[in-house]
Amino acid sequence: LGDEECVATGGPEELIGAAALQLVHGDDADSVSAALMHADRDLAFEYRVRHRNGTWRYVESFARDLTNVAGVQGVVLNSRDVTERHNFEERLRVANQTVRAVLQASPLAICATDTEGRVRTWNRGAQKIFGWAEWEVLDKKLTEVVAFHSASSSCRCVSLRMILVSCSFGLVGADLLRGCRVAM
Repeated sequence: LGDEECVATGGPEELIGAAALQLVHGDDADSVSAALMHADRDLAFEYRVRHRNGTWRYVESFARDLTNVAGVQGVVLNSRDVTERHNFEERLRVANQTVRAVLQASPLAICATDTEGRVRTWNRGAQKIFGWAEWEVLDKKLTEVVAFHSASSSCRCVSLRMILVSCSFGLVGADLLRGCRVAM
């Protein structure tokens, strides 16, 4: 993790001769052992290591079996601290769950589409307004599900509102039903 400081001990010299798995979180020890057994393959693995201050840090490692190389004769582990990335991913996961809950609870019809206009998310409001269950519209183009026609004097829909969410999660609001009728 660097010559200046090691996450677990403070310096690489303190690790020489130490049982490396003693530094690994108990829940991660078996997966780390398995990864080290397959060090002949190029693979990254993530696990927790106890920091010298007592906290657990997330580490990503790459193992390489160099037992056949003179002067090395062992498994070399290149590791880096990914705690900040792991914490950010966890916050992002929680934020996504929150957004999903808000979208599902909204009385407005909200759907998410990809760049090709295919429906990826369809909330309860959309189901109530348009009559289609989410499983019926997923992967279909929005224009196949909801057809829009110009307003006429016999327009029944006055002020329903639908919000489309693009795949980049930018919100595009539109009064899709104001002054138009929906044919299904």
